[in-house]
Amino acid sequence: MKLGLVPPRSYKPELMDREGNAYEEQAGNLRDIARINRWLGGISSLRKPLDEMIRRDGLESFTLLDVGTGAGDVPQAMLEWARGRGLAAQAAALDLDAHMVRYALERGAGTLELLRADGFRLPFADASFDFVTSSLMFHHFPEERAERLLAEMARVARRAVIVNDLERHRIPWFVIKVLAAIGGSPMVRHDGPLSVLRGWRPDELLTLTRYGGLEPRARVKRMFPYRLVLVVERGA
Repeated sequence: MKLGLVPPRSYKPELMDREGNAYEEQAGNLRDIARINRWLGGISSLRKPLDEMIRRDGLESFTLLDVGTGAGDVPQAMLEWARGRGLAAQAAALDLDAHMVRYALERGAGTLELLRADGFRLPFADASFDFVTSSLMFHHFPEERAERLLAEMARVARRAVIVNDLERHRIPWFVIKVLAAIGGSPMVRHDGPLSVLRGWRPDELLTLTRYGGLEPRARVKRMFPYRLVLVVERGA
């Protein structure tokens, strides 16, 4: 902290969150985010805690809902991993942005049930899915909104909520700034480094669980490289 490696959290808006983005802009951004998920821990950071709970509980099947899914690449990867292990898995994915749902459909995320819906008002009954997940979404919201989103996700989770997001630190900020400048879309060149500055510290992410009484069964784990994973267990 003395070296200034952990900056204060930024609330500057990202370009992908503005209204009126063209489909081509969002598509290019989603392609870059999918590469980041594949190579910089987005998929593995979610798969590891999911695998731990499935093994611990001896599950042979599970259902999953991914909220704010973007390209749908992360839940699609979870399905492929599960089926490779011989698990019977079903997954649904939703996003409020029509461009993102369109892109997810066009990229061939056909084994997912894709729908356009608001994560703050999920169109599902309580405890509808074993696991409810999100990746790189919570940093888009201020704390008050993020804690309400978490509570709504917990409402429809039967076993656990898993939130995968960025750890706020100068090192990943520098790395993503360089990588985005080399080969990223115009949107990711702006939003990538800003996303890190909008990211979390472990205690900040855990504090979100106080709303709705989720704290007793919550934990945050650091994952390589500079990812934070919040797990809120709900029971079976």
